[in-house]
Amino acid sequence: MTSDAAIFGDTSNLKASQAKALARLRDRQVPADQVVSAALARDLLDLSQELGRQLGLFIDRRGRVESVILGDAHSMELPEFARVRGAGGRLRGVRLIATHLVI
Repeated sequence: MTSDAAIFGDTSNLKASQAKALARLRDRQVPADQVVSAALARDLLDLSQELGRQLGLFIDRRGRVESVILGDAHSMELPEFARVRGAGGRLRGVRLIATHLVI
């Protein structure tokens, strides 16, 4: 299954294997009754440490990854759509799972 999830951030200096690892994050799914699975959290942390950059995932109510966000070592800029409410003023129902590096 291939995801339509977008990758936000500067990917120009990544190795091919790192770009593939980011793309694989887009295809991950979390059980709807969990905030994040232990396996996904570990993979996100490992990749963040390898890259030396903060990473984030927007995950929808069904557990599908909507977006992968790639920051730098100190910050991560969220895409504009993340601040927009859904229809009728309802919340969008996405959660942000993010890493922060201790430098």
